[in-house]
Amino acid sequence: MRKLFLTIALALTAVAVWGQQKPEDKDWAKFYRYEAQNRPMKNRPVAVLMGDSITDGWAKQDGAWLWHRLLVGRGISGQTTAEMLVRFRADVIELGPEYVVILAGINDIARNNGFIRLKNVNKNIISMVELAQAHGIKPILCTLLPAHEIGWRKWLGDPRPQIDSLNTMIRTYAAENGIPLVDYHTAMKDDEGAMKEEYRKDAVHPNLAGYKVMEEVLLGVLEKARDAAPAGEYYILTPPAPKTPKVNGAKVYGARPKAPFLYRIPATGERPMRFSADGLPKGLTLNPETGIITGSVRKAGTWKVTLRAENALGRSERELRIVIGDKICLTPPLGWNSWNVWGNSVSQEKVLASARAMVSSGLADCGWTYINIDDGWQGIRGGKYNAILPNGKFYDMNALSEQIHAMGLKFGIYSGPWVGTYAGHIGSSADYADGTYDLIKKGLVDEYYKLDRSRADRSSVRYFGPYSFAAADAKQWAEWGVDYLKYDWYPNDVPHTREMAEALRATGRDIVLSLSNTAPYAQASSWEELSQAWRTTDDIRDNWVSMSTIGFYKQAAWARYCGPGHWPDADMLVVGKVGWGPNVRPTRLTADEQYTHISLWALLSSPLLIGCDMADMDAFTVGLLSNTEVLDVNQDPLGIQGMPVEMDDKHAVYLKPLEDGSVALGLFNLTTSPLRLGFKPRALGIEGNLILRDLWRQKDLAAIGTTDRWEATVPGHGVLLLTLRSE
Repeated sequence: MRKLFLTIALALTAVAVWGQQKPEDKDWAKFYRYEAQNRPMKNRPVAVLMGDSITDGWAKQDGAWLWHRLLVGRGISGQTTAEMLVRFRADVIELGPEYVVILAGINDIARNNGFIRLKNVNKNIISMVELAQAHGIKPILCTLLPAHEIGWRKWLGDPRPQIDSLNTMIRTYAAENGIPLVDYHTAMKDDEGAMKEEYRKDAVHPNLAGYKVMEEVLLGVLEKARDAAPAGEYYILTPPAPKTPKVNGAKVYGARPKAPFLYRIPATGERPMRFSADGLPKGLTLNPETGIITGSVRKAGTWKVTLRAENALGRSERELRIVIGDKICLTPPLGWNSWNVWGNSVSQEKVLASARAMVSSGLADCGWTYINIDDGWQGIRGGKYNAILPNGKFYDMNALSEQIHAMGLKFGIYSGPWVGTYAGHIGSSADYADGTYDLIKKGLVDEYYKLDRSRADRSSVRYFGPYSFAAADAKQWAEWGVDYLKYDWYPNDVPHTREMAEALRATGRDIVLSLSNTAPYAQASSWEELSQAWRTTDDIRDNWVSMSTIGFYKQAAWARYCGPGHWPDADMLVVGKVGWGPNVRPTRLTADEQYTHISLWALLSSPLLIGCDMADMDAFTVGLLSNTEVLDVNQDPLGIQGMPVEMDDKHAVYLKPLEDGSVALGLFNLTTSPLRLGFKPRALGIEGNLILRDLWRQKDLAAIGTTDRWEATVPGHGVLLLTLRSE
């Protein structure tokens, strides 16, 4: 009985001690350690150093060296590989470094969390490597430092044999997988396999002199790795546009009767250039200097219009079907959206700079049209409609719209039916009948009327207010000349969608309604009826896992609902320089992954909305976005969603029928190594003598017959985008 009472007393004492612990003491992986530092990261780190007390001590003893080279220390004393693996997302992935340097294993050998076999320690390290690679972060592995004893676990004996064994595993894995290796062990050991005395603070930890050796070794490997980035990694496939004129763009364009009409003839070639058109419907006029068609058409009907562009070197023409009727957005929207680059730091100057860049870069000459503001423009309600008015970052919406339209481009805006948007601005419903909001009355917003996250959580305003201002907002947008609305909440529902669709239609202006995000599939027929586009997924990120999962595995079910006037949206493009504001960085997708991204979205007939800094595009990004043959696949008038005809864990073959009788074909390599891929036309259901064309290189490759097999090597995560047409 006395033993039982003693056991109970000890248990109660343990519970009492646990209850007295601080919250962070219960956080096994110690996420709290770097939580505050992780939030305000101003620049993309070159590398995160992931480790234990050795890495932790490095930042403390020589932090200036790390900071100067944009190296971020994320070491925690005493941690094993299991704890590091658990916090890898928070302390590495979410910081978005170019590299992660992994130094781990000594505390596993020390049994800080109990016994673990060395092969499982190595597997934990490999798991961190694979997590990094899946998110576009390049891993660098490190050998364990030499040590002749573990001071806090002396009873375990000499650790050198285990350190040598684990280091052998790490070296072997790095060599077999082409991963850079930082060999601290060789650089710091003495003849007995212990750390040199002049380098050590104790048997395990280095002193400042030891860290200086580590710095030299690491910097050598890091610089070599960066210099060894694939030469011509961002290789350009799209040939330069010729100086002679070429009319581009969609072959069909829809507008409603009496609605304002705006169409810029997309044409590449040397300027100056003059434009003309035969067969325009009554009510439309063409500016021959700019190629911009404006006006309105009163009656429904279809007109076959011949568009022409002419300069000193030649002339080009192309047919455009103008369809005046109930449907708009007869091909997937081509444009730009501010979110993936600027996030909530968007401003009028940045939007206008993007519009100008769309023209100066030549993308407008290829058919790109929309300039869309995402979340971040909203202030408070007011004006003659008591609608949402802009905050201080947008000082004149009318002027901005007029400037965009004067370039022949279209203007888009953002809202949602909740009281607050995702970023924390007011939405199209309110708490009070006069259009006021608790978040503003309570002083929970900043100078731009954005919810201050230090005062309230953004999720606290994600509810439907009792008073809808959808109609008022739609009237204001129409008066500003808005052409596109991204309407964003989750889950999308039919009543709020119908309310906004009817409000937009009542303005008499053609405004594309694009729903976001993750539209429920059960209501697919409603999205098809009420909107022109709807997001099929949650937000995309600029890594292979996110892009490929959305593109290859989340679109096929929507194919039956895809077509002119109603487009399943696989989300915005993550090519070029992105960042979600305010700091911009290059996408983490490789060149081949970016070619796959654009090719797949084109085959899917998904809206193409650029998400990069348009004013700072390099030649690779411009080439990626200006290939008119690739864009023609996306803009094909049939509007059929391409579907996989072959797919396994290594490759996918997508096929999309085109209006001219040809088919587009995408051969995708889903592995990281080059792969031989091919096909026989008959196996794809295609007969006859055929010409095979490479769309990215814009050249014919071969003439093949029905039973001929054609194949080529496709780079890792890469694509061959082809067409097959009758000879």
